[in-house]
Amino acid sequence: MNILILEDSNERAVAFFRNLPKHDLCFVKTAQEAVSQLIDDEWDVLFLDHDLGGKILQPSDENSGYGVACWLAENQDRKPALIIIHSLNPVGALRMWRALPGSCLLPGAWALEDREIFKHT
Repeated sequence: MNILILEDSNERAVAFFRNLPKHDLCFVKTAQEAVSQLIDDEWDVLFLDHDLGGKILQPSDENSGYGVACWLAENQDRKPALIIIHSLNPVGALRMWRALPGSCLLPGAWALEDREIFKHT
Protein backbone atom coordinates (compact mmCIF):
# COMPACT_ATOMS: atom_id res chain seq x y z
CA MET A 1 0.00 0.00 0.00
CA ASN A 2 1.05 3.55 -0.69
CA ILE A 3 0.49 5.55 2.47
CA LEU A 4 0.71 9.32 2.82
CA ILE A 5 1.15 10.54 6.39
CA LEU A 6 0.70 14.14 7.48
CA GLU A 7 2.66 14.22 10.74
CA ASP A 8 5.16 16.72 12.08
CA SER A 9 6.45 14.68 15.03
CA ASN A 10 9.63 12.72 14.33
CA GLU A 11 8.83 10.41 17.26
CA ARG A 12 5.46 9.52 15.77
CA ALA A 13 7.03 9.06 12.33
CA VAL A 14 9.39 6.47 13.80
CA ALA A 15 6.37 4.67 15.28
CA PHE A 16 4.67 4.57 11.87
CA PHE A 17 7.84 3.15 10.24
CA ARG A 18 8.17 0.55 13.01
CA ASN A 19 4.55 -0.56 12.76
CA LEU A 20 4.05 -0.45 8.98
CA PRO A 21 7.31 -1.89 7.65
CA LYS A 22 5.78 -3.61 4.61
CA HIS A 23 4.21 -0.49 3.15
CA ASP A 24 5.48 2.45 1.12
CA LEU A 25 5.30 5.42 3.48
CA CYS A 26 5.62 9.07 2.54
CA PHE A 27 5.77 11.64 5.33
CA VAL A 28 4.92 15.29 4.97
CA LYS A 29 5.02 17.88 7.73
CA THR A 30 2.85 20.67 6.34
CA ALA A 31 -0.64 20.96 4.92
CA GLN A 32 0.79 22.43 1.72
CA GLU A 33 3.12 19.44 1.24
CA ALA A 34 0.19 17.07 1.79
CA VAL A 35 -1.93 18.79 -0.84
CA SER A 36 1.00 18.73 -3.29
CA GLN A 37 1.42 14.97 -2.77
CA LEU A 38 -2.32 14.42 -3.18
CA ILE A 39 -2.22 16.34 -6.48
CA ASP A 40 0.88 14.59 -7.81
CA ASP A 41 0.31 10.97 -6.76
CA GLU A 42 -2.38 8.39 -5.98
CA TRP A 43 -2.53 7.13 -2.40
CA ASP A 44 -4.23 4.08 -0.91
CA VAL A 45 -4.28 5.49 2.62
CA LEU A 46 -3.95 8.96 4.13
CA PHE A 47 -3.21 9.59 7.80
CA LEU A 48 -4.10 13.13 8.88
CA ASP A 49 -2.80 14.98 11.90
CA HIS A 50 -4.42 18.29 12.83
CA ASP A 51 -1.84 20.26 14.82
CA LEU A 52 1.29 20.98 12.79
CA GLY A 53 4.45 23.01 13.17
CA GLY A 54 4.92 22.02 16.79
CA LYS A 55 1.69 23.75 17.80
CA ILE A 56 -0.69 22.19 20.30
CA LEU A 57 -4.45 22.72 19.95
CA GLN A 58 -3.85 24.71 16.76
CA PRO A 59 -6.83 26.55 15.29
CA SER A 60 -8.44 24.84 12.31
CA ASP A 61 -7.13 26.76 9.32
CA GLU A 62 -5.41 26.16 5.99
CA ASN A 63 -2.11 25.42 7.79
CA SER A 64 -3.56 22.54 9.81
CA GLY A 65 -4.79 19.10 8.85
CA TYR A 66 -8.22 20.68 8.60
CA GLY A 67 -6.98 22.64 5.58
CA VAL A 68 -6.13 19.34 3.88
CA ALA A 69 -9.53 17.91 4.81
CA CYS A 70 -11.27 20.93 3.27
CA TRP A 71 -9.17 20.64 0.12
CA LEU A 72 -10.08 16.94 -0.20
CA ALA A 73 -13.76 17.74 0.34
CA GLU A 74 -13.54 20.03 -2.70
CA ASN A 75 -11.38 17.61 -4.74
CA GLN A 76 -13.13 14.28 -4.30
CA ASP A 77 -11.26 12.70 -7.21
CA ARG A 78 -8.00 12.94 -5.20
CA LYS A 79 -9.33 11.22 -2.07
CA PRO A 80 -7.56 8.02 -1.04
CA ALA A 81 -9.75 4.97 -0.42
CA LEU A 82 -9.01 5.14 3.32
CA ILE A 83 -8.50 8.31 5.36
CA ILE A 84 -7.52 7.96 9.00
CA ILE A 85 -7.58 11.02 11.23
CA HIS A 86 -5.01 10.28 13.92
CA SER A 87 -4.83 13.67 15.65
CA LEU A 88 -5.00 13.86 19.43
CA ASN A 89 -6.64 17.32 19.19
CA PRO A 90 -10.27 16.34 19.87
CA VAL A 91 -11.86 19.49 18.44
CA GLY A 92 -9.67 19.59 15.33
CA ALA A 93 -10.01 15.85 14.70
CA LEU A 94 -13.78 16.06 14.89
CA ARG A 95 -13.84 18.99 12.45
CA MET A 96 -11.72 17.01 9.95
CA TRP A 97 -13.92 13.94 10.36
CA ARG A 98 -17.04 16.00 9.68
CA ALA A 99 -15.43 17.50 6.57
CA LEU A 100 -14.55 14.03 5.25
CA PRO A 101 -17.56 11.69 5.41
CA GLY A 102 -16.41 8.09 5.39
CA SER A 103 -13.09 8.85 7.07
CA CYS A 104 -12.01 7.08 10.25
CA LEU A 105 -11.42 8.91 13.50
CA LEU A 106 -8.63 7.03 15.27
CA PRO A 107 -6.72 9.29 17.70
CA GLY A 108 -3.20 8.03 18.30
CA ALA A 109 -3.21 5.67 15.33
CA TRP A 110 0.57 6.10 15.11
CA ALA A 111 0.75 3.72 18.10
CA LEU A 112 -0.41 0.90 15.84
CA GLU A 113 0.67 -2.17 17.81
CA ASP A 114 -2.91 -2.82 18.92
CA ARG A 115 -4.67 -1.81 15.70
CA GLU A 116 -6.11 -4.88 13.97
CA ILE A 117 -6.73 -2.98 10.72
CA PHE A 118 -3.04 -3.22 9.77
CA LYS A 119 -2.05 -6.59 11.20
CA HIS A 120 -3.00 -8.56 8.08
CA THR A 121 -2.11 -6.11 5.32
